[in-house]
Amino acid sequence: MMKLFFCLNIFCLSFATLSFAQTDSTISKPSKNQFRKRYLRLGINMVGNNLNTSVLPKENIMNGNLGTEVGFVIEAGHIFYFLKKTPARKINVGLDWTIISLSYNDAKRKWKDYSTTTGHPEAVIEGLIPSGRGDDKETAPMVASVATKLGPVVAINPIGKLVIELRAQLSAGLYSYLMGYTDDNYFFATVDNSQDDTKFSDILLPCIKPNAGITIRHGRFGLAFDYSPGRANIPYSVEQNGNENNGMMKVPFNSFQLKVNL
Repeated sequence: MMKLFFCLNIFCLSFATLSFAQTDSTISKPSKNQFRKRYLRLGINMVGNNLNTSVLPKENIMNGNLGTEVGFVIEAGHIFYFLKKTPARKINVGLDWTIISLSYNDAKRKWKDYSTTTGHPEAVIEGLIPSGRGDDKETAPMVASVATKLGPVVAINPIGKLVIELRAQLSAGLYSYLMGYTDDNYFFATVDNSQDDTKFSDILLPCIKPNAGITIRHGRFGLAFDYSPGRANIPYSVEQNGNENNGMMKVPFNSFQLKVNL
């Protein structure tokens, strides 16, 4: 499904690019080039769904119910335009390389609300960071990521300084979901407790997924919207009624971002 989503975006942008190339000569040219190459984007990041109080923590996470708050994202990138600046034009195409994209979402409050609603207000909710020595460190539960994105972009300058950028990128990054839940008869953590030598690098989860976005700006300033669906394999340990299970599971990390373009 994700491959189809990405291919459709590429097809649409390719079709638009060919159409624009054929009609560009018939459109009146702007007086000044408005296609900026560099950008900085700051905004909010939303990843995963709300928790379902009728299922256990493991089932919640397997279904993409990560219990995260609205977080933040910061990214910087460069657009490599294929068409020259002169003569000034209404339409340009190129490659949009988001060199680095950093995001963070806290997950403490919603998981605490979950434990209270399910009748376990005493539950301990902490993220676990493996040390490689068997003494995992505790931290606030969270989702964090670092990624880079690359893909085609079509930029349109319909009037004045108004520019609309449509992009379809492939995102490659590392994700980390630190989560631990313990009540009277249930334990769950996003680490594999069966491995005595679990290292910090084991919680850095590679993930490749599509990203579709649009930026609407006036000059340098504007708003950017991005949607990026995808899954990552994460380790887990679960213990219930004396039975322990460890392994890997595929978890959806679908995200939506709203950013200020600078």
